[in-house]
Amino acid sequence: ALLEGAQLCYFDGRHTEVALEVAAAARERGIPILVDAEKPRPLLNELLAAADIVVTSENFAAETCAEDQAPPADFDRDSASDSEDLVASMVALAQRRLPRAKLLVVTRGAKG
Repeated sequence: ALLEGAQLCYFDGRHTEVALEVAAAARERGIPILVDAEKPRPLLNELLAAADIVVTSENFAAETCAEDQAPPADFDRDSASDSEDLVASMVALAQRRLPRAKLLVVTRGAKG
């Protein structure tokens, strides 16, 4: 049977129509849902809204935050204070768009 014995349901943002159906089945069975979001895709926002855990790159997170609210013209992602601003923006965005998420992981590529 679908998801029998599963302890985690992982989605990479592809095939989101099917992923949404599988995520609904996982939710019914109490299986945590992890979504790895790397770039915009159809229905990705709906899949992210179902996620318990979200992993994303700093670039995707920054672009998504910018869609909600444009960063200042002098924004410098490498600056410590601007990094703090980005984190605050991501937390605010997560509160609005990721209602089920208990963990948000943002990778920084070569920066760690």
